[in-house]
Amino acid sequence: AYEAFCGAAGLTGSLTKAGFKAIGIDYKGNKDKPKARCIWLDLAKKADQKEFLAMVKSKDVAYVHFAPPCGTSSRARDRRCFNKDGSPATLDPKPLRSLEHPDGLPGLQSADEARVSAANELYRFTAEAVTELSKAGVAWS
Repeated sequence: AYEAFCGAAGLTGSLTKAGFKAIGIDYKGNKDKPKARCIWLDLAKKADQKEFLAMVKSKDVAYVHFAPPCGTSSRARDRRCFNKDGSPATLDPKPLRSLEHPDGLPGLQSADEARVSAANELYRFTAEAVTELSKAGVAWS
């Protein structure tokens, strides 16, 4: 089994304890420290996507789980944050997408635009990967 975008690799650890051979996949910039075996691949990069697909389409793979990052897509960004006194909070993530602009709001600043673009590539790749896994008869979630 593989856990793509594994973060702390909690599912990988649980699958391993249950007797599966499981490996987490994430990129080196992952803010979480994996608690189970992990391979570093940046699935926003074509070469790493190709390597990942070769691994998960292997005959001995029974299951692949995907948990793509939601930071740029979270509806929580639609809610403003305030301090206890009612003043705007310092940390108040602004929306980066909308129903009208699901691929990113027009006029995003460079850092936000880069984050949205990278997330869009991960979402696109996840859709491609699950399509390939379905064709290969590999279970996924």
